[in-house]
Amino acid sequence: VATPYKHFPKYFPVGISGFSAPLRGSVFLQWGRKARVICNPVTGKSITLPKVKATGVKKSYFGFDPISKQFKVLCMTWSRYGTPNTHRILTLETGKRLWRTIQDPVLPHYSMGDGICINGVLYYEASFKESRSYKIVCFDFTFEKFSFIKLDKDMVRGQKLTLFNYKGKLGANQDIGLWCTGNFALWVLEDAGKHKWSKLLCVLPPLWDNIVNTHMMVGMTVTGEIVYSPYAGYLSNPFDIFYYNIER
Repeated sequence: VATPYKHFPKYFPVGISGFSAPLRGSVFLQWGRKARVICNPVTGKSITLPKVKATGVKKSYFGFDPISKQFKVLCMTWSRYGTPNTHRILTLETGKRLWRTIQDPVLPHYSMGDGICINGVLYYEASFKESRSYKIVCFDFTFEKFSFIKLDKDMVRGQKLTLFNYKGKLGANQDIGLWCTGNFALWVLEDAGKHKWSKLLCVLPPLWDNIVNTHMMVGMTVTGEIVYSPYAGYLSNPFDIFYYNIER
């Protein structure tokens, strides 16, 4: 049953441009450069993060460090020339919520889409202008270090990926060919060090043709069911969400 969330900050706007997958019951929401809020729908509590004192567009990612048992937020800022120049991190459980500058050097890149944190590691897709390539950027919240994973050769470069947690592993999906075939492929990261992916080809039943044309994959449940939500142009009343079990 859908119920109103009455404890949400009143000043926060309706339009939300950034959303991170829930971590231990908490959800991270951001709206452009103005507000970043972490809220817990169960307890009704919310935390507004301090502003980042930096020029340029900012992008933030939410994560959890399983070693120190602390929530952290990674923030990137862009220079006037459009390249990321600093990375800052904030630990929520500390007395003073202050942004710290990360010293670990990282190649300039442009983040694409929302990220996901799995077992203390943040993953997000990014483009690298100098090498003209696309990779998955990894950020370890425990050691606060960056690394990169190459995409599978069958993945379409530049096509936005939907990242999800596939039974504790990083999963990725590209909405390619749905209008023609009704099939879709899922990639699962088997070995980050060797950049090894496995590919799962899913064949949807004929009754799903209309659903996949009007809905997009937004994630996966802990039981392995894919979640489909309507595209903005196909919002219905009542609001419908579909689940698809790829094993059954």
